[in-house]
Amino acid sequence: MSELAPFGIYRAQWRATYRFDNHDSPEKRRHVTFSFILIYVLPPVVAFISSCVYAFIISSDKSDMQQQNLLSIDDSLLASLAILSAALITAFSLLASWRNSVSKQSQGAYDHARKRWLLDTASAHLLAGAYSSIIASIVVILTKALNLLNNPIIEAIGNVIAIGISTHVAMSLLIALPSLYSAYVQLNDVDSFLNGQNDKDI
Repeated sequence: MSELAPFGIYRAQWRATYRFDNHDSPEKRRHVTFSFILIYVLPPVVAFISSCVYAFIISSDKSDMQQQNLLSIDDSLLASLAILSAALITAFSLLASWRNSVSKQSQGAYDHARKRWLLDTASAHLLAGAYSSIIASIVVILTKALNLLNNPIIEAIGNVIAIGISTHVAMSLLIALPSLYSAYVQLNDVDSFLNGQNDKDI
């Protein structure tokens, strides 16, 4: 039943932050710093900042109604997460089809290894983002259910957790898109003028 656990998805995303070069060598393996920071450092930082903002709002002299209005973000966040999760799952289904066609064309050739790596890392980020968006949606729903008494502390805690997870969703998508574009450029022989990765003057 281990294949039903979500840890494999996040383990794949962790490995997807490694550089392609020397990824098979544990001694020389290195993370892509930018990707690592966006996915594993930024979400906790955003959650911490959010908790500070919520703590300030709760400790302020504003009325309960004013606090409730400032704290309430669950409806808009839930709608955004629903749209994101649908988009991520749809993108993954298209990417899986693309990856399958690449595998058939390359027949495991090493010169296509980097391209397959780009598609595989993008898949890992998309799936991890989709799973996190579902988790964040559940957190928002549970927060609404538990907050029947309009307790600002319960709502603040739930929102902080949801914001942190939602940041991971957004960052996963931001990391996946450049990998997808790079794979698209390499696999489809994009014209050098339209190739955004070509930094030479044309």
